[in-house]
Amino acid sequence: MDAPRLRADARRSRDAIVAAFAELAAERGVEVPMYEVARRAGVGQGTLYRHFPSRTALVAATVESAIDDLEQLGRAGAGQPDLLFQLLDVATRGQATLHGLSSALIAAPDAGPELQHLAERNAGLFIQPLSNAREAGLVREDVTLRDIVAVMSMMEGMLIGIASVADREAAVERGMRIALRGIRPA
Repeated sequence: MDAPRLRADARRSRDAIVAAFAELAAERGVEVPMYEVARRAGVGQGTLYRHFPSRTALVAATVESAIDDLEQLGRAGAGQPDLLFQLLDVATRGQATLHGLSSALIAAPDAGPELQHLAERNAGLFIQPLSNAREAGLVREDVTLRDIVAVMSMMEGMLIGIASVADREAAVERGMRIALRGIRPA
């Protein structure tokens, strides 16, 4: 699913498109017109569609970029017993900012195996940090990867109907306080 090797200028254009879409999606939702994405990125619509032939492809690339950031955090914090909480914090804050991307990708008729790959990649980031947190006694012994995925799904559900990023961030913060009480030892 990785993007093919691109010339430096093409890579810059692609990255600018993903960043512009992420900003606009945070401001106005994932249905923002594609011409506005191109304008914000400083590229023509032809360039946008050369890189992303569909909205689904652009949503997937934006989700993938967020997962790349989580992987980088995971590598930097490898072995830290509290890495699970750092990853959850970044992932759920990202949900507040990019609310609707996961839902849009799930609902897309052309998502196909791309969606499964991203979901597996995202969940896989939490396997070792969860094990380390359990061993350190930071989470209950019975907490599973499925529980961690459920926490992130619950956060996405809490954001439905909340328009402003600030309000979504507050909702995620409250939701995470509640969820963390449930996975930490008594």
